[in-house]
Amino acid sequence: MNKVPFRHQILRFRRFIHKSYAVFNSLNKSVSIGKLSAAVCDLALKKSKNAGLLALLFTGIVSFSLQASDPEDPDWTVDLDSAGITATPPLSFLAHQRAVYSVGHLQIAHFPAQHFNELLDALPGLDLRQRGQQGVQADLSMRGGSFDQVLVLLNGINITDPQTGHYNLDLPVDLTAIERIDVLQGSSLSLSGSPAFSGAVNIVTGYSGKNRLSVDLGAGQYGWDLRSLQIQQKLKLWYLNASWSQVRSSGYIKNTDFDKQNLFVQLQAPSLPSGNWNIQMGLQQKEYGANKFYSLLYPDQFEATQTLLSSLTWNKLLNRYKASASAYFRLHSDRFELFRQTTAAPAWYRSHNHHLSDVSGLDLNLSRYGPAGKSMIGFNIRNEHILSTVLGQPLEKSRRSAFLPDSVVYTNSAGRLGLTLFAEQQFNGPNFNSSLGLSVNKYAGYDARICAEASFAYLFSDRSRLFVNAQRSLRYPSFTDLYYKSPVQLSNPNLKPETAYSAETGFSYSEQRLQAGISLFGRLGSNIIDWVKQAGEEVWHSMNHSRVNAAGAEALISWKPQKHLRLLESSYTFTILNKESGELMSKYALDYLKHKFNTRLEHSIYKDFAASWHFSAQQRMGTYNDPEGNLQHYRPFCLLDGRLFWSRKELTLYLEAGNLFNTSYYDYGGILQPGRWLRTGIRIQLDRDLLSNH
Repeated sequence: MNKVPFRHQILRFRRFIHKSYAVFNSLNKSVSIGKLSAAVCDLALKKSKNAGLLALLFTGIVSFSLQASDPEDPDWTVDLDSAGITATPPLSFLAHQRAVYSVGHLQIAHFPAQHFNELLDALPGLDLRQRGQQGVQADLSMRGGSFDQVLVLLNGINITDPQTGHYNLDLPVDLTAIERIDVLQGSSLSLSGSPAFSGAVNIVTGYSGKNRLSVDLGAGQYGWDLRSLQIQQKLKLWYLNASWSQVRSSGYIKNTDFDKQNLFVQLQAPSLPSGNWNIQMGLQQKEYGANKFYSLLYPDQFEATQTLLSSLTWNKLLNRYKASASAYFRLHSDRFELFRQTTAAPAWYRSHNHHLSDVSGLDLNLSRYGPAGKSMIGFNIRNEHILSTVLGQPLEKSRRSAFLPDSVVYTNSAGRLGLTLFAEQQFNGPNFNSSLGLSVNKYAGYDARICAEASFAYLFSDRSRLFVNAQRSLRYPSFTDLYYKSPVQLSNPNLKPETAYSAETGFSYSEQRLQAGISLFGRLGSNIIDWVKQAGEEVWHSMNHSRVNAAGAEALISWKPQKHLRLLESSYTFTILNKESGELMSKYALDYLKHKFNTRLEHSIYKDFAASWHFSAQQRMGTYNDPEGNLQHYRPFCLLDGRLFWSRKELTLYLEAGNLFNTSYYDYGGILQPGRWLRTGIRIQLDRDLLSNH
């Protein structure tokens, strides 16, 4: 077979129609059309009367061997004698009816950051508060909510930590392995019935379309050292995505050192006769100095965590029906030292805190595509359990872990089983779509509770839409909220679940090079959980606030000229809380980001030289006590991060600086963040077969 590749012209087909005059029938050739969103399949099934034939057609097309490249890649080629369509996952959330933002791997690759935490901080509407940089520890919140109120997913799997939201971002995934990040601003029941309280983030990984070996090496200030390896390979009908990394630093001030390793393996089979399969496994190990992380009175804190996760996901189209199932398991261990072993501890300090939490779950969904739209029912079961030296109820007999040294003895335990039943109906018209959803949630120890949502979008054209939605959501207390006790914290085992009524409306415009949107939101929260204390008091108490209401606005504009100026994007978020707290100081729920302005810029400099910049201005509400006990208010600050890079074929060199202004600032009161931090690195990327396909 003679192949005639050419590079001077890109053919882009944006619609699939099964007509005699369609290009696929008229060319008498098989055409490679690049990436095709799996959402096209869903849309076609909704409209087609012969859904079974169409499903079979798409299954057959996807099974061809040619992998499509990224449409933004200048080296993308068209091969007229081969056929292949690689289906990419659709957006994680119902984008037409909500404020949804998505960032792809090309923007991620050039962003001035070394961990997805820093990237999340640059995305519209997200409030990322870091205690430690580069994935050491960070709390993610949205729209004035707390860090426990955001749902975190990895390839659609709910990996939210039941012990505390401080560990929600303990994910064994490197920034270079991420294909896309989808952000849902606001609540939704579309995530298998999981009641996202104030928002959700889904991190998507996968095979990029090329067999590839990537090596990253980096060095920088404060003893920063990076080593990573990534492999992507097609193995007949399976796709392999594997990565390993180690990052460490001696710390920017005393007791801020860290050492972190990630290992992640993903196998995908998008076109087997038995259905589509996705297997993922990951392991993360971290050790870090936790200078004043949880109390300004103790600067010698230390923490070591391990995260193990695995999941299996399957889905299959059968005529008008689509069935899907996911099973997952997550294990997280934590050793917290109020006084690091290398420092002298007072006589009253007897032992470190040890926690071992595990989560297992099963999600089942069945969808039907009818003339009116999509109908979906589902069921998920989730078991959460923890062994601890301080959290939970006392055990009759102490226990040890097979994963940890024999010296670790657990004396307390807690567990709960959660069940969720949900149903959703989507309606599609010529210029509108809408949905209604209902879920029943039952957790052990709590009464059954109902959540509901309704949404509507009017489509002025393919490019513009107006949407409105409303929900009732809830969140159950974490094990830390219920049971944690220390010299500076006292929990409440009788906490009630949080509940909220939320509403949102907005308008968006989107075309190839320009995106813009604005949305208004409001949330009426009841029994909101927080840690509070009186001014001058040392001990924090967990409690249910009677009312915490939030309102605000978000705006975004993004422009991609695709010449010397590759990207210019700005966003602004305004939030205000109305709360009943009296004279109480809040540790989390009433400490919110009122103003946030972000600008991202990527541009060429000369030939293969380019630069990427991120500017952020923030003003946070709330107060905190400094180490001397004086009441302090958060001060507004501005940050600028930048990266200069040279990229040609298989080699990329970069020089990166975080906090170029050398600004002194706090995400959490009294925990000083690093000033200017210079880093440099090299990335070698070889696009070739690494393993035999025979």
